[in-house]
Amino acid sequence: MKSYAILKNKHSNESAFIVGAGASLLNLYRDQPLHRIFEHVVIAVNSAIWIMPWGMPHPNLDIKAEIDSDPEKRYWISNDALCRAWNYFEYVKRCNATKIVRNSWKKYYKEIPDFLEFCPRETPEEEIDPEEEGLAYCSSIPSGIDLALQMGCKKIFLLGVDQHFVPFNNMLISHFWEFNSKPLQPQCNPRSRANVSSQARVFPVNLKAYHALANFADYKNAIIYNCNSGSKVKEFIKISFQEALDMF
Repeated sequence: MKSYAILKNKHSNESAFIVGAGASLLNLYRDQPLHRIFEHVVIAVNSAIWIMPWGMPHPNLDIKAEIDSDPEKRYWISNDALCRAWNYFEYVKRCNATKIVRNSWKKYYKEIPDFLEFCPRETPEEEIDPEEEGLAYCSSIPSGIDLALQMGCKKIFLLGVDQHFVPFNNMLISHFWEFNSKPLQPQCNPRSRANVSSQARVFPVNLKAYHALANFADYKNAIIYNCNSGSKVKEFIKISFQEALDMF
């Protein structure tokens, strides 16, 4: 597969929205004009594709027959090959976007010949060599931030990057779609779902990566904004989603 490196500097001086799947994304999706982010570069991470109208038919019954019109600015990125076990993955394969996965997906390359691949950075997550090729790899949000910086984006806005759980129906949940009824949730083999303890182990590792990425953003003369006041990620400037939209 081709390397993600062909995307370097593709979006110099543009703005990007990186959309994670944290619980906070639910209110944006339901109550805010989320479609306005499509004026800019958008990087959907893992199950955030569940609300991206980038092709039809869409497995999410709540997505109407609306197709976003600029695939040159649409990206989906993942570290996690378990995404293949979810019903949204068939949509990922055919949606109008550029798809990038970690080289740990090698044994599945015949299924996804049009995807791009990235190698993990050789340096530890808490250190980023600006001249090294590769992406931060501890989880997919850091990979997406690294990608946006290398594509030349100068303003990067994070949506749904929470780094914590919320109680709901006597459970702890961490994804926006877990608030929905079962027909409006992505479906998978239960054995392919990460449990609470495995997700919790990733959070402190992610925080080290965010610290390194904040330094990388300084090096690139870029600014990263976290559009969630309740996020446990404190490395980036916190603003509201409306404040992000007002910048444009």
